[in-house]
Order: sequence, then C-alpha cells, then structure tokens
Amino acid sequence: MMTFSKPFGFLEAGNDWNNALHQIRAAGDSAAWVGQNPWLYRLCQQTLFPIFGNPLALSNRNGSVREFAVIQSTVRQTRGAPAQPDIMQKLLHVHDMKPNTFNDDAVRSMVATNIFGGAETTTSSIRAVIYFLLKDTAALTKLQQEIDRVCHEHSWPSDVPVALHLAQSMQYLQAVIYESMRLFPANGLPLARVSPPQGLEIDGHYFPPGVQLTVYSWALHRNKRLFGEDAMEFKPERWLDEEHSRDLHRCFFSFGYGSRSCLGRNLAWMEMLKLVSTFFRKYAVHLHDPRATWVVEGGFIKGQKNINVLLKAR
Repeated sequence: MMTFSKPFGFLEAGNDWNNALHQIRAAGDSAAWVGQNPWLYRLCQQTLFPIFGNPLALSNRNGSVREFAVIQSTVRQTRGAPAQPDIMQKLLHVHDMKPNTFNDDAVRSMVATNIFGGAETTTSSIRAVIYFLLKDTAALTKLQQEIDRVCHEHSWPSDVPVALHLAQSMQYLQAVIYESMRLFPANGLPLARVSPPQGLEIDGHYFPPGVQLTVYSWALHRNKRLFGEDAMEFKPERWLDEEHSRDLHRCFFSFGYGSRSCLGRNLAWMEMLKLVSTFFRKYAVHLHDPRATWVVEGGFIKGQKNINVLLKAR
C-alpha cells in the first residue's frame, strides 16, 4: 500500500500472487551465497547463467515484482498522482526533476528494491513479536492492557487501525518490539566492512589492510555483559529501565549502525507499531499447540515456520 497505494492482492487471491513471495525469498537466499562470495555472482552471470539459467535466483529482481512495478509506474504516469502521496509518487517527482540521471528504469528498480528490501525483513520481525508474546502470556496480557487503555483514553474506534501517534505513546509495545528484534534479528548474516589501506586499530587491536570486519547482531544481542545474565530470555521490561536503556539502544544492531544502517528503519518501525497494536487489539491469539516451537530457517534473512495460531475476535 505504501509503495503503490494499492495491495498486491495476496489475501483476495488466497495464494502467492504470481509467485512473488517465493521470488523474494529465493532472492534473499541467493544474497546469502553471493554476499559472502562475490566471485560466485560473477561466475554465474558471465558463465553459468547463459547455460543453466537462474538456479541461484540472481535475476529474481527482474521477475514478477519488477513487472508489477513497471505496470504500476506506467499506469501512474497516465492517470496521475493518488490523493495521498506514496513512495512511487515521490520517486516519480525525483524523476521529473532529474529525468536524465533518474530515468524510468531507475524508478522501477527503486520500487522493486523497496519491496524486496522491506518484505521478508519486516515480516520476519513481526512473526518474532507474535511468537515471543504467545510464548509469554504475562507479557501478552500486559501489552493488550496498554493497547486497550491508550485507545480508550483517546476514544479510538475499534474498527479503525491504531493511529501511529497512539502506538508511539505505548512504551511497553515499543519495548516488546525491541526485545523481539534483539532475540531475533532479521539479518541472518553479518554485513562486513573492509579495513582501509593503512590498516585499522580498534580497542587496542590492529587489523591489517583488506581485512573483513563485522559485528554479528545475533552474538552481540546475547552478550551477558551488555544485556545481563538473563540475556537469553524474552524480557521487554529491560528496555523500560531508564538507567540502562540508553546503553541497550547503543548495542541494538538489528538495523545495523552508522552510515550504512537500514534506510527503511523508520518505515519498518511504523509498520510494526501499527500492525502489532491493531492485531492484538482486535484479536485474542493463541498458539494452536502451546508446546510447539518454531522452526528457524537460515539465509540472509532469517525465516520462521510452524507458528500456527488460533484467532478469535475480542
């Protein structure tokens, strides 16, 4: 909706429209291979791809998602802007200002990249939030009480999604999301940097030129020196401790850090705030089998299976 001001139609169709979700997941898996072994990308593109096709999903960005972007950009340029500006309209505005440096193909590539970059990552994080809450009924009850209280105080209609400004005022909701993403960062592989030609010294350790250096969020977030002896446990309250919360935020690495941190962080955070608060306001949710545990899938983006739930209107 935020990209095109219209849904893809997955729910209406009841299936994976045009195999788009499969292509997005396969592209994430291929990134795990070529991200760690760039020579593999060059080998496949220059030698293997013309013979064997696309076994590592290297060209998935040119599949059905990009085709959809091409159709929507063509329709948009014919029919004009929607009532509420969306991401595509903002990109088209840049195109109008700089048609030579940001042409039609660049618009379509940026739109497709936005979908590929934000689909599985945000989905994985939302699944983590839901799973951890359903495994901790006390935390779930506390969250629903906060959601109900804030919505009641502002007389917010029950049939309208929770507004962003209301969700932003829910401190426990934000603590739940931080804690879920701490225990389950969506990125399954580290994003390395290369030490400069003169080498690099960090905390008294010297690294020669050309060495790949990284901070792995899955290890960092479980460091007991940083997050306490209960670092392996789901405990949203740790983010509400004013004395230590600043240090915790400094060590929160799910979106990366510095100049190469996630460009879509604010957008993803908005989606999670609104979806989680609205979802748990409208539904009583339970695991189909309370004893079952999820199955975690590896790859550049971590996935999860076996989260089967029962929904009932509250």
